[in-house]
Amino acid sequence: MGLKSVAVSTGSACDSESVKASHVLVAMAVPNELALTAVRFGLGRYNTAEEVDVVADEVLTACGLEKVEASKIAEAVNRILETQSPTACWYEISRYILTRHHPFALHQLLYETVYADFDRATYGPPPAWFPTDEDITKANITRLMMELNIKTYPEFHAWTVRNRDTFWQMMIGALGIKTVSTNAEPQQDATGIVTNLHKLNIVESCFNAPPDTIAVVTQQENNENLVTLTYHELECLTNRVAKRTCRNRYETRRRGGG
Repeated sequence: MGLKSVAVSTGSACDSESVKASHVLVAMAVPNELALTAVRFGLGRYNTAEEVDVVADEVLTACGLEKVEASKIAEAVNRILETQSPTACWYEISRYILTRHHPFALHQLLYETVYADFDRATYGPPPAWFPTDEDITKANITRLMMELNIKTYPEFHAWTVRNRDTFWQMMIGALGIKTVSTNAEPQQDATGIVTNLHKLNIVESCFNAPPDTIAVVTQQENNENLVTLTYHELECLTNRVAKRTCRNRYETRRRGGG
């Protein structure tokens, strides 16, 4: 199995599946002529290794890579594709080959390549991210399961259904949600959950990280540049919206009272 795109066909470039696959490549900024050629021959179904390397390099270069790096990545990816399952392949590629500095087009191309034959109907969308052992250890669900001495996720889910109020009270504590006031006795809120909470301070709960920590990473459509917001910047925007909302309410009430 060589480097190829999603829904690749080895037939004519006029084949409907080939055209569909070429559209995927074109959407990722791969030139139309190159996309059709690459898909037509499967990006890995040439007769000689030299031809495969040339096409693979060209496609990866079209994703924004320099030729030397494209060659190295193509070689590594093709080697992994030959020996491992799709899930194991993507784990290796996403963890040890791709970085956040690589163009998104490259990430998407390799993702679709790896999972081209993945049984989505049976297993759903293929995994794009795999947690590390450290991620799993630090997860809220891991801590709660250890505290409750529960071993499996199905058992934990069943426990949360049977003990809904207790679960949410534990989660509120685990997430560090700050309160403005509490009730002396547990009461049922609008969602049907019984807790001691009366009022929450959601702003203090959300903006408790260091001010210069990145809170949001976003990207505008048709723009490759990433935009970041720190917790301080996001809180300032939140306060601006909140003040404007309060001002609008005051003006509406004043006009109504006048």
